[in-house]
Amino acid sequence: MQILLISSNRHDRFVGSVRIRPIPLGLAILMGALRESRHEVRLVDLMFARAPRQAIRRAIAESLPDLIGISVRNLDAIGRRRVPAQRVHSFLPDIRTWIRTCRQYSRAPIVLGGPAVSLLPRDAFEALEPDFLLAGDATRTLPELAERVGREAPWEDLPGLVFREGGEIRVNPPGPWDAPQVSPCYEAFDLSRYEAAGYGIAVLTKMWPYIRAQGPTPQTGGPVPRTDGPIPMSAMPGPIQRPIPALLDDLRELRARFGIRRVFLADSGFNVPVPDAKALCRALCDAGLGFEWATGLQPGHMDGELADLMRTAGCRMALLAGPGPLQEPLRDLDRHLAELAATAEPLRAAGVPLVLSVIFGRPGETRETVEQTLALIERVDPGHVQLSAGIRILPFTLLAEQAKAEGTIQKDGDCLYPVIYLSPALKDWLPRRLRAAAQGHPNWHVV
Repeated sequence: MQILLISSNRHDRFVGSVRIRPIPLGLAILMGALRESRHEVRLVDLMFARAPRQAIRRAIAESLPDLIGISVRNLDAIGRRRVPAQRVHSFLPDIRTWIRTCRQYSRAPIVLGGPAVSLLPRDAFEALEPDFLLAGDATRTLPELAERVGREAPWEDLPGLVFREGGEIRVNPPGPWDAPQVSPCYEAFDLSRYEAAGYGIAVLTKMWPYIRAQGPTPQTGGPVPRTDGPIPMSAMPGPIQRPIPALLDDLRELRARFGIRRVFLADSGFNVPVPDAKALCRALCDAGLGFEWATGLQPGHMDGELADLMRTAGCRMALLAGPGPLQEPLRDLDRHLAELAATAEPLRAAGVPLVLSVIFGRPGETRETVEQTLALIERVDPGHVQLSAGIRILPFTLLAEQAKAEGTIQKDGDCLYPVIYLSPALKDWLPRRLRAAAQGHPNWHVV
């Protein structure tokens, strides 16, 4: 079967003043899985396409696909550079455009996938109307879907599959998740352009569960189910560590085949747990590959030894966000600020540049807590600071429950489109206060 895969992400991220265009790592891993099948795969990466519709039309004409897959990395973005007048920009209209373009030039079924549409699979399917949607890990289900469609065999039982049946939308429970068993197909992408666009080339270090997923209780290691209430971050399962030898193999391939020297170790908590982070740093040092890398951290899991190991192993940028769990009301601020400081200070002492993203305006925020947090930022003095007034609400969270109680949203499905929560008592004052705070600091940015 001829499969055309479209990477729809065209969003530029800014970390401080550094622009980063992230490679679609999930799609690269999916292509690695498809590489082991009998299917022929063509990729269209829209990140650098000047004329996306024409790029899609040309790829369809050249490959004559039997199945078209569109990967959706983000639902929206804050501070999107290409639409400077809009602070928050939804990508759903763009996805609809790509779907219409595909249908204009091909009769092949269209399947959507990726983390963005996995968050609200039913709502995303209803809004975008593909033929199929795959929620969760598609490295197993997309090859199987393609195989069954090609043989005209039943496909209705596939895990995570969303489709219409008798006019109704049917959502199958997602399957178990695990670290990928294949290497990413890096050669399908323009790596030189991704490397030039900041730490754009990613290497997976561990798998974290989706923030929220719908379905019955899965087997151990599966996605956390959405049952009858919001799930606090404290109840989420821990990550699955990717085997260090597999990670080193990816790095060796990037260095030997493509000359890459700078990567992002894709992880929202590289330092969790601390012993595993230290083991990985030591392995990177022993391998002697000479990479510079950036990664994401979680507050409160740091000591001087780990910070020194990170620097020695090549870490040149660490990303940290807070205070506290961002999709929950602000509680116990003193503890959360202490965790931020306990993470930031060893990094500063070790010489690891820190980018600190601080979100203000959640439930429980007051003028006093704002000033307390700003004072902490002054004290720890990160290399770059990103200040945000308000936070994008994610579904099935404690923050979403608060927003429903206040009438900001009516249901979790409203979060398919960007809705920003900002405490009503701070709505007028907070943006001005953050701009004033940033004026005296050239390395502070309000986003």
